[in-house]
Amino acid sequence: MKEEKNAKPCHVSLALKLNLVTVSVILVLAGGLIAILFNSYMQKINQIYKDTIERSLFEALEECDKSPITYDMGNTALSSITNLCKLLGDNEFYDIVQRAVKEDNDILIWNWLLTKPSVLFSLEEELFSNMLESVQNGTYETANPEETLREISMAGEYDDLSDLLIRIQVLNGLDRLAILVPYRGNLCLLAESVSSGHKDVGWRNIGHVEDLSLNEDGSLPGYSPADFIRDGDNIVLRAYTPVYVATEGDEMEPIGIILAEINMNTVLREYNWFLVRSMAFVAVLILLAILVSIFLTRRIATKPLRLLACGTQQFGKGEEGYTRDGIISLPIHSRDEIGDLYHDISDMQTRIVDYVDDLARITSERERIVAELHLASDIQNAMLPGVFPAFPDRMDFDLHASMVPAKDVGGDFYGFFLIDSDHLALLIADVSGKGIPAALFMMASVITITDRAMARGTPAEILTAANASICKNNRMSMFVTVWMGILDLRTGKMTCANAGHEFPMVRKNGVFSMMRDPHGLVMGGFASMKYKNYEIQLGPGDAVYVYTDGVAEAADPSGTFYGTDRLLKTLNAHAAATPKEILAAVSKDVNAFVNGAEQFDDITMLCVEYKGAKQSES
Repeated sequence: MKEEKNAKPCHVSLALKLNLVTVSVILVLAGGLIAILFNSYMQKINQIYKDTIERSLFEALEECDKSPITYDMGNTALSSITNLCKLLGDNEFYDIVQRAVKEDNDILIWNWLLTKPSVLFSLEEELFSNMLESVQNGTYETANPEETLREISMAGEYDDLSDLLIRIQVLNGLDRLAILVPYRGNLCLLAESVSSGHKDVGWRNIGHVEDLSLNEDGSLPGYSPADFIRDGDNIVLRAYTPVYVATEGDEMEPIGIILAEINMNTVLREYNWFLVRSMAFVAVLILLAILVSIFLTRRIATKPLRLLACGTQQFGKGEEGYTRDGIISLPIHSRDEIGDLYHDISDMQTRIVDYVDDLARITSERERIVAELHLASDIQNAMLPGVFPAFPDRMDFDLHASMVPAKDVGGDFYGFFLIDSDHLALLIADVSGKGIPAALFMMASVITITDRAMARGTPAEILTAANASICKNNRMSMFVTVWMGILDLRTGKMTCANAGHEFPMVRKNGVFSMMRDPHGLVMGGFASMKYKNYEIQLGPGDAVYVYTDGVAEAADPSGTFYGTDRLLKTLNAHAAATPKEILAAVSKDVNAFVNGAEQFDDITMLCVEYKGAKQSES
């Protein structure tokens, strides 16, 4: 059990707490900083790509206004885009495209385009057919007939347009650059340049319907700045703008749109890789910050605190080397709160040592006082008759008395003695206050009353004379209540006097009742006070029970008094008992009533039973 009592409770190290707080702050700050930096970084990246794609659009648009993409024929400015749009409505070209898709052979489209004249050169259909036939027969006189044929055919137009798109797409890092034209209510692909892995590359995609729509009135959509869309599993940054061609009267008419796209998945992969590297860098910084925090925490806080804890623990145990100067000699020189704590503990240590010295002296003095109190209690108990039966040879009466002091010494007193062989004096008193002063005043009062009683006289005369003597030397203005009776053992007549004491309980014919006797003032109040006698006639078997106010005013834990009604009830419950049994029954009932509550006043009782003169004669 001692091991469990002395076991130290589990606790978390202060260094760990401080480090956890530091790490938490660092992580929160780092997380916030990372979030701000990466949000700013992502916004900047997105803006860069938006600027890139929009710049590419206008660069492509500008290129489309240059020769050989555009050209003049008479008063009408034509465009290869306009010329190539005728392919979308050519059934023969449609069949060729289907064959190329089926056979996975773009050369079929290329060969077919070589048979169609370009509008970039003013060649009649018949002249172009003859040139085509001469090239095919090998009779055409030129250094490179195939190159010449390509340039003057629609294949050349398509190649020039594709080369333009490829150049702009590659230089600007786009994933796709396409020209879309309206056909049968949809926007269809005319030409495109795509990065590897985006889509199938080739002429077979000509005529592919895109996911963009014409306006409700069938017109081409206007300029659209860069924006993000989802294309299946991909996030695409897309922008587009109309392509215009000059008509008669120099009016600009839209003939299609240029579409630019960047697949942001690639950007996100680069972003994630940058994020991983940045996180690793931040993790290293956090680790370094934690190590530095641990080092500084141990050096600045926990090490001196540990020294203080060890010093105070060993000082508290009184180990060797930790006396008055034990903690003061610790190597702590901090000029902060820990230093203040160290100096405060040093001062407290000095005060504790001084206090222990004072406590040892006070304890020694207290032990002396306690010993003297025990001695005083023994002296007081020796003054009280404590051997019962008090008069074993007398059969004409029986009596018993008890006193339970509230402190080591009490202020109550009881007494009985034979004035002569036929007269028994009874006395019970209660001094104001408790403790040593009350005990001293009580002993002085008892000696005065007893001495006066031995000189003979009635109880009133005895109390009157004793009161005058007590008042003469009562500088502390204390007082005492006294009940005194002298029982004539021949006749059973008891002459009594009451100086402010409790009413006696008288048993007649086997029943106790309260006798409201005439009261005088307490003794010690007025020197001129005259007390009066009254008589109680007792028959054989009758008894008188007297007590101090400690009985009636005994209180339970709620503060309720025991009271004279309950006392009278208890007395009658044991009315046939002997004086000793009556006092024991009352004491038991009082203890049960207070139920462990603190005793505030002395409890003193005396009971005498008159048995009659014949008992003595026998």
